[in-house]
Amino acid sequence: MSAAAKLALIAPDYAALPNLADYIELAEDAVSPKMCQRDLAVAYMAAHIIAMAERGGAGSGAVTSKSEGGLSIAYSGSQSQSLLSSTSYGQEFERIQRSCGRIGGFTMRTFPA
Repeated sequence: MSAAAKLALIAPDYAALPNLADYIELAEDAVSPKMCQRDLAVAYMAAHIIAMAERGGAGSGAVTSKSEGGLSIAYSGSQSQSLLSSTSYGQEFERIQRSCGRIGGFTMRTFPA
């Protein structure tokens, strides 16, 4: 099942957005290509981005730094919580990320010797 199809199940209200493909593309760029459960992670990331856009933006100030592995965006001004934890979709993305055992930009798996 594609990320777009999973997003339609996760957030049905967002599935009919005319620019949904753009949000999916943004999410795909933000999620590591090596992440396990990538389509599900992309769906949750896209829903998070849409939810933040509906709130009128993500941060309280100008972007001061960005990174890709683990997705980090810093804004000027103070924020009491991470951007991902500010929506239920972002929180689920973080849970998926933790369940994948990500270290840096790679997915670590343990195999029997």
